[in-house]
Amino acid sequence: MTTLVATVRASEPCDHGLPGYGWSLKKLRRWVNQVWQQDVSRSLLRKILKQNELSWKKCQKLLKKANPATRQAYIQAFQEQFEQLCREQVRIIYIDESHFHRDLDLGYTWATVGKPAWRASDCPRLADRINWYGAYDFLAGQCLLWHEGPCNGEQKIQFLHRLKAWLATVRYPL
Repeated sequence: MTTLVATVRASEPCDHGLPGYGWSLKKLRRWVNQVWQQDVSRSLLRKILKQNELSWKKCQKLLKKANPATRQAYIQAFQEQFEQLCREQVRIIYIDESHFHRDLDLGYTWATVGKPAWRASDCPRLADRINWYGAYDFLAGQCLLWHEGPCNGEQKIQFLHRLKAWLATVRYPL
């Protein structure tokens, strides 16, 4: 049964022609039947998995495109600007676009006790998302949210015009 534990730790059900990504006891029973032509009970599978320090847990998302060095450089540059903001030497307007999209259901799977169960996000196309632009004025403590179609060059220009008009109306607290 070490093959069973190694399979759970190193692969996903879809790698073995089974549906989905997380290993459930039902999928493990099907896999055991495919590999060894044996029927096993869920309680036996649960016992084997727990004896090998695996537990049933909710998965956490692992972003495939994350770059820690780039993020650290951004945080350092932002910290310097934030200190200037606190001294009211600069006006910082944080602008971002957000994409609300379909993504995988993290679900549950069997994983090593004490370690998170990661599941890679498939990062859907921009065309499959609902797109929002936003701006936050740190000095005024106010924000602007805007949604008008896709996040493309034309929409970005329209948002910047809307932002310019909004900034002219922002009042700062005394």
